Amino acid sequence: MLTALALMQIHAQVDDAAVVKWLKLSAMPIKTVQAGNGFDDLEAFGKRLGRVKIVGMGEPTHGTREASLFKHRMLEYLVERKGYRVFAMEASFPDCLPIEKYIQTGEGDAEAVVHGQGFWTWDTEEALGLVQWMRSYNQSHTDRVHFVGFDMQAKAPAYARAAEYWKMWRPANEPEFPANPTPQSLISTLSRLSKTRNELVKKSGVEAYETACQCAVVAAQASKIEQNHIDETYQALTKALTKAQEDAKALKTAGWSSKALDELLKGLNDGTVGESATRKSFATIQADYRTAPPSTEGLFADTLRQLNEIVSQFTILDTYSGWRDHCMAENAAWIVEKLYPQSKAMLWAHNYHIGSSVPEDNSVETMGRYSARRFGRAYFPVGFSFGQGSFQSRLMDSTGAVSQLQSFEVGAPAAGSLDETLGKAGSLFIATFDQAPRDERAWLDLPHPTRTCGSGFDPKDPQGSYRNDRPGKWYRAIVYLGKTTRARPLRLTRERFGIKKDW
Repeated sequence: MLTALALMQIHAQVDDAAVVKWLKLSAMPIKTVQAGNGFDDLEAFGKRLGRVKIVGMGEPTHGTREASLFKHRMLEYLVERKGYRVFAMEASFPDCLPIEKYIQTGEGDAEAVVHGQGFWTWDTEEALGLVQWMRSYNQSHTDRVHFVGFDMQAKAPAYARAAEYWKMWRPANEPEFPANPTPQSLISTLSRLSKTRNELVKKSGVEAYETACQCAVVAAQASKIEQNHIDETYQALTKALTKAQEDAKALKTAGWSSKALDELLKGLNDGTVGESATRKSFATIQADYRTAPPSTEGLFADTLRQLNEIVSQFTILDTYSGWRDHCMAENAAWIVEKLYPQSKAMLWAHNYHIGSSVPEDNSVETMGRYSARRFGRAYFPVGFSFGQGSFQSRLMDSTGAVSQLQSFEVGAPAAGSLDETLGKAGSLFIATFDQAPRDERAWLDLPHPTRTCGSGFDPKDPQGSYRNDRPGKWYRAIVYLGKTTRARPLRLTRERFGIKKDW
């Protein structure tokens, strides 16, 4: 682990100006994010991929049009120049099956099947354009491309598809699956599919069988998340945090304060600490309390109870986040190892899931971390950063609750952030890190504030959208977008949220 002295020495050796100079010399300019403009500017990046089997493409927000357009363009390049045939997305596995059917057969309506995957994040003109291109490609090629979702949050449709398959192909002596599955019955479901594999494959074919099994797996994965009662957990965490903050104010009024307690509560409120950091703070807070007046004993005991409640809620949240990323990694591995073992794949997900390191608070292992450990150098994660502009997300309040889907505008990135440094090197480029010189590599491996947005954004707390990233640890390349605009939601999502089409 780097000491504070070592960090200062590295910063002294490599300042931002040196990194900017290196980026200007080594980064590969992107002429446009729009597909259909040739691939000459992407060839240098393609050479650096080598024999990579899985390219993970991130995004700084779930609603940045330019990120989605460039990923579409990158997919076309990987398919037409590098032989990739699988596109896999951070979207529900069972709900993406109609998209795959449309791409293979033309059955259905493109906009309807894109909307049917269920997430507002992908119900956009940009995703629709990608799906339409994949369909067009398959109409003129025999070596077809495939669309698969690897997320696992949709229990009901996953189980329904597994049950439908079983009803159609089950052996005569086997009963139907139960209508309302429990976690225990889902395990039994998988067992029955497994033990009758040979007979089922003979009747339905391998791909139909594997798809049904994966639907059962996804239903079991989602069942574990349901047991965690995630909404109630967030509410309990918010309640405990509010009470702990009130207790801390009362302690100050009674004549005692603790810098460690103040920092911990601020970090919890900002969302910058997790369970491990919370636990580490306890010893310091308790040591500080030795100087407190006797009158504060009851207040302090209550504060500790609230902090213990916070830790227990973080344990559930971390289990949820870690479980989801673990499952998505397993599902992505199933896609490239079992479903399409001879094919190379491009993954599409948020930066957080694509990155191959762990968050600074060490709270969970990401999908990208699992993938890097499993596939080694055959996994190539690409992060995204942006300068300023707009994106779409859901309005988030101070408790973390989300509501209206809308466009948000942000200005220049924070001073000293990764986004600011990248912006000094150009307005649209991709930079790879594998061959970075020693000092520049050391800079990349340090934490830098980086703007990010998931399913919600709080415009009253723009600094809360930054997290510390070590770009050299998280990614092997990064795409920088100087100016962005919002992703463009399709009609049904516009109607759902009352969005007026103004583009």
